[in-house]
Amino acid sequence: MTKKTLHALSVLALRGETDEVVANSHELTEITRELKQLIADAGSERLEEAPIYGYV
Repeated sequence: MTKKTLHALSVLALRGETDEVVANSHELTEITRELKQLIADAGSERLEEAPIYGYV
């Protein structure tokens, strides 16, 4: 995640303001897709730790 996206998520958590998160939703969608693919590639579809180190 980029610094901008992390900041947007922290603003959402602290203030409840969703404008920045909505503006970054395309980036969050891409990150989610990539993480799901990494988990699938690792064969960790159950609830267990997957080898995704240093992603953020």
